[in-house]
Amino acid sequence: MKLNKFTPGILVVIFLNIYLFNNVFGQCGSGGIILTRQGEIDSFGFNYPACHRIKGNVIIENTNITNLDGLSVIDTIDEYFNLSSNYQVLNIEGLRNVQSVQDIYIYDDTLLTTLNGFRNLLDANNSLSIVGLPKISNLEGLNRLKFTRQFYVGNCSHLQNLSGIDSLTRVQSFRLLNNANLDTLLGLNPSLTYDLNPLEISECSKLRSLIPFPKLKSIWQFNMMNNEQLINLNGMDSVERITYLTISENKHLEDISALSQIKNIQHYARIINNPELSDIGSLRNIDLERMDSLVLVDNPLLSYCHYPNICDYLSNTNNYARIQGNALHCEDRSSISAQCQLLPFKLLDFTATLDQSKVALNWITVNETKLRTISLEHQDPSGSWNIIDSMSIAYQKLAGKNYYRFIHDASQQGDNNYQLRFEDLAGNSKYSQVLTVYLKTTGTVEYISKQTKNSFWLESPSKISSFILFDQIGRVVKSGNGHSTLVEVQCADIPSGLYFLRLELENKINISIKLFL
Repeated sequence: MKLNKFTPGILVVIFLNIYLFNNVFGQCGSGGIILTRQGEIDSFGFNYPACHRIKGNVIIENTNITNLDGLSVIDTIDEYFNLSSNYQVLNIEGLRNVQSVQDIYIYDDTLLTTLNGFRNLLDANNSLSIVGLPKISNLEGLNRLKFTRQFYVGNCSHLQNLSGIDSLTRVQSFRLLNNANLDTLLGLNPSLTYDLNPLEISECSKLRSLIPFPKLKSIWQFNMMNNEQLINLNGMDSVERITYLTISENKHLEDISALSQIKNIQHYARIINNPELSDIGSLRNIDLERMDSLVLVDNPLLSYCHYPNICDYLSNTNNYARIQGNALHCEDRSSISAQCQLLPFKLLDFTATLDQSKVALNWITVNETKLRTISLEHQDPSGSWNIIDSMSIAYQKLAGKNYYRFIHDASQQGDNNYQLRFEDLAGNSKYSQVLTVYLKTTGTVEYISKQTKNSFWLESPSKISSFILFDQIGRVVKSGNGHSTLVEVQCADIPSGLYFLRLELENKINISIKLFL
């Protein structure tokens, strides 16, 4: 018998036809598909032969359909899938082969008890909304979902936890609204990597606590509203930036200390009607300079609001604030401002750092409302004190703190002493502690008397209590105690390069030095 031979040209034609069949006949619904009857579902494979990819959307809305089994041939929907107000649909097993959808809307399908039909879904590229499913208790079925831009679960009255979305690690918008029996967020992957806009949890009346999100640094809009049993915000400890903050109508919320790492709120902070909240100290380190609205209303136990950053914000009459219904001293704007006037001036930090022949002086203050000027004074080895700078404006203000810096390039051989003098509006003065730095010769800082391949010697006119050697990224590579004016430091095991040496002298003076090994 003679066998037919396929030439290369014939093979190309065959493969081209297979490709065209899969890619032309495997697609359908570019203008969208609307299914209204169970018969249309059941005959889907006949009406759209070999179609596994819907190029448009699929709408099944307000029907008497009971199942979606006829849709099992579909693996991709390019636009949205809408399953809404189908009060007789019992399951979504017909979607078991779907892997990718642009948007998913599952609304008011009141007999659904599980989402297991989505067990092969990998991504809902734009959004996933599950609303009005009163019989589901968890989100099992979404176990392979890794990404969706917007995630929303609402009005699911029997939902108890979020088990089923363990693989979801990338999301940009996360909303849980009016899930009356949700008592835990367990199931939600704590390794969310996207900044959130928004993170909103509202009207979840049994939710008592959150879960840790160690990788979450920024939230555009943070809304925590009307969660009756919520006690604290533990889990938000890693968040550093919030643009819009609303904490409202949480009946038992008593602790927001988890927000203490926040450095910036850009637009507004609203803390409203939290009957058990008595402390907002976690907000004291926030930079409020860019904020355009502060609202503290109806928090009856809140009596201490006069933190330096809030005082600074309220001192500018152009900054909007609505403050009322709180406890004594925080009942309105004028009450807080009055308390701000009573805050004592504080010097938080004062340091002198040596860098060759120059001395860098830095200090931080708070509560300067009654302060007129700050003078930096220098005492050279001859014993005379002189004012080397006088200033009333900080180079930077951040979270109620005032940051000052001065570089002194006229230090002299021997001990150089520095102190700050603070003069208040009444003309009274007080002084900081004295910082001493020592120059061996003019232009040379005394810190090393001898250096060899395996060690170097620290030398100081005052006894060296301790030393710490840091590398360029702040890691400690060597430390020790001295209790002598001459201390040997072994360095044979330390790679060559630039290091920073911090000395603590017996008189409690700290000195920082650059060092090349």
